[in-house]
Amino acid sequence: MRLLAAWMLLMSVTLAAAQSIPPPPSPPPPSAMTAPAAIGSPHMCPEDQYPVSAMQTGAEGRTILGFKITPQGNVRDVGVIVSSGNQDLDNAAATCAAQWIYRPAKQDGVAVQSNWKAAVVWKIQATPPFSDIAEAARECVLRSNDGRDELQKASLHTVTRVHFSNGLITQVAIVGSSGIPDLDQRVADCYRGLPAELTASISSETDTLFAMYAPGS
Repeated sequence: MRLLAAWMLLMSVTLAAAQSIPPPPSPPPPSAMTAPAAIGSPHMCPEDQYPVSAMQTGAEGRTILGFKITPQGNVRDVGVIVSSGNQDLDNAAATCAAQWIYRPAKQDGVAVQSNWKAAVVWKIQATPPFSDIAEAARECVLRSNDGRDELQKASLHTVTRVHFSNGLITQVAIVGSSGIPDLDQRVADCYRGLPAELTASISSETDTLFAMYAPGS
C-alpha cells in the first residue's frame, strides 16, 4: 500500500513538472525581400559592341548570363550559363553586362547582395536609315561584274565602320576583311560615294558597323 502511494506521488510530481514547461515561441515572420531592378542606361549591348569577328562570319545567338548584384547595385562575377554558340559573342555579352547598374535587392529595407540572370540577344539587323544605307552600298558593289563575283567568292563578310557627322559620312574604315582586298576597297569606296540624301537624317556624331553580305546570305 505504501509502495502504491509512493508511485502515485512520483507520477503526480512528474506530470506537474511537465505541465509547467512554457510553449515554444512562435517563429519570426518571414522577412520582406524586394528584387533588384535595372536603372541607368538601357540594359542592352550597343551595336558597336558586336564583335567584328562575329559579324565577319554572320554569327548570331543568345547568351544567358548569371551574375551577382552588389548592395551598391554593381554587377560582379559575370559568368555564362547558356552559350550563344560563339565564344566572341559570349565574351562580349559578359563585358557588356559588367557595365550595367541596378537598384539592389532589399531585405527588410536594407540593400543586400543577390544573384541574377539576364539574356543578351545578338542579331545583325540594321534599322532605318542605316538599313537603307547598307542596301545602297550593297547595290553599288553589285553594279559591276567584278563586285558580284568577289561578293559571291568571299568566305567572310567585309565589316566597315562608318562615321556620321551632321548628316554626312566623314570617315570610312574597313575593320574586318573579307579576305579579298579588292572587294574590301570596293565596299569602302561605295560607302564614301553614297548620296547625301541617304544620310541627311543622321544629325548626331555616331559610328556604325556595317557587314557586306552577298545576295541570299
